[in-house]
Amino acid sequence: MEIRRIPENLINQIAAGEVVERPSSALKELIENSIDADATQIDIIVDNGGKNLISVSDNGIGIEKDLIPLAIERHATSKLPNNDLSKIDYLGFRGEALPSIAAVSELNIQTKFTNSNQAWSLDVVAGNFNKVYPSSRQTGTIISVKKLFYATPARLKFLKSEQVEKSYCHQIILKQALVNPLVGFKFQADGREIINIRPESDTNNLYLNRVRNIMGSSFSDEAIKIENFRLIKENQSAKIHGFIGLPTLNKSNYNQQHLFINGRFIQDRNLSGAIRAAYRDTLPKGRFPIFCIFINVPPEFIDVNVHPGKTEVRFQDNALIRSLIVGSISRELNVSYSQTTADLSNEALNRFDNTTVLSPNTQTQTDQSFFKHGDIIPSIKPVKEENNPSYVSNTFDQEDFPLGVALAQFNKKLYYIKKLKWNCNC
Repeated sequence: MEIRRIPENLINQIAAGEVVERPSSALKELIENSIDADATQIDIIVDNGGKNLISVSDNGIGIEKDLIPLAIERHATSKLPNNDLSKIDYLGFRGEALPSIAAVSELNIQTKFTNSNQAWSLDVVAGNFNKVYPSSRQTGTIISVKKLFYATPARLKFLKSEQVEKSYCHQIILKQALVNPLVGFKFQADGREIINIRPESDTNNLYLNRVRNIMGSSFSDEAIKIENFRLIKENQSAKIHGFIGLPTLNKSNYNQQHLFINGRFIQDRNLSGAIRAAYRDTLPKGRFPIFCIFINVPPEFIDVNVHPGKTEVRFQDNALIRSLIVGSISRELNVSYSQTTADLSNEALNRFDNTTVLSPNTQTQTDQSFFKHGDIIPSIKPVKEENNPSYVSNTFDQEDFPLGVALAQFNKKLYYIKKLKWNCNC
């Protein structure tokens, strides 16, 4: 069989299958490009779950005219100035995102470079493009992706419904917003605005305010703040900060677990397991804690080039990071072990109060009261002698047994205590 080179367009389509798994994957890559371009405002528009349209607009530095065609070529990037994979300071670095997306869709780029007086545009259809032409863009860059996967119908058939794909896009935007509090996000899906978050201005509570805006005040107001570090070597350390929920605030799934390493959202079962282990036995079986944790390490301490979607990393010393996570969380939980969430406490108090409620005026009790009367009446029914041979005919005076006669039953047989004396030195 003859060995031959694969055509360039087919190579891009194969690469797109690894990098762009679904519309949310393409959206993630476009948002990361905007963040790398120093954008402070990112506007996203999604139609039909991203199948018909994904539009990402930012106010970043833009792209120079001569470099626009180069931006959609494979392995062309501005993120590796020193060509060193051991020290990656940007979210993107492979130069695969835009070429992969352009290979399976209709893509349009409109951009205005910071030092330029003119904006430019480029159309790409299934990897093919013509010349750059003038645009009316005022600042930054807007990338529009239409008919995603139309060039690869097999991938299109495996996508979920519109609502499911839209929810994936929604989650991606929320995660990017959590880790970038200085960036504002606006998300519009099918003509309806879903998210509109402004950049945080309080420098002392950047992450807390962003967590409150996204995860809600019920979590942020009662979350436990963690902040710690471990030395890696001289003048270098691994730092952890963020917020963890009380053990009583737990979920049945992983949806409210957010872990970021050097600004990247990471899905790592080992690290998630370490966080779960830090909670020890404070969580019921099958329940998962809520947290939003940020870990920062020197770029050369991790390898982010292990997964096409950049959702996994490898550490030089995995035990050190695990120890940092477990130690930091365990320390704070030991201090706050007796605390419970306000919702749980209020629910318990309400149930307790409903059992016996006295009106201040009438001094009456509700029907749910444990005791409707002040006197305690024994609930033992008299047993006739003829029906029970073991009946003890001896009677006891109430004076001898003010609390009544003790009665026990086992296997449908009745047993009576013949004589009972109470000696109490209370």
